[in-house]
Amino acid sequence: MKQSKKSVLQRMYEEIQRNGGPSGPISQALVDAYEGKDYTKPYEFKRIIQFKKRGIF
Repeated sequence: MKQSKKSVLQRMYEEIQRNGGPSGPISQALVDAYEGKDYTKPYEFKRIIQFKKRGIF
């Protein structure tokens, strides 16, 4: 029994390409993950600054 050295993602990618390329959102996500594309939006750190009013002495 010969064990494959290919990862699961690589085998799925090859099977998708063999069947004519990605046709749906899940297969497109697998292809993007294998090819290293990253379409996620970067998270922005935002700080909320609040000023408190103080009474005059």
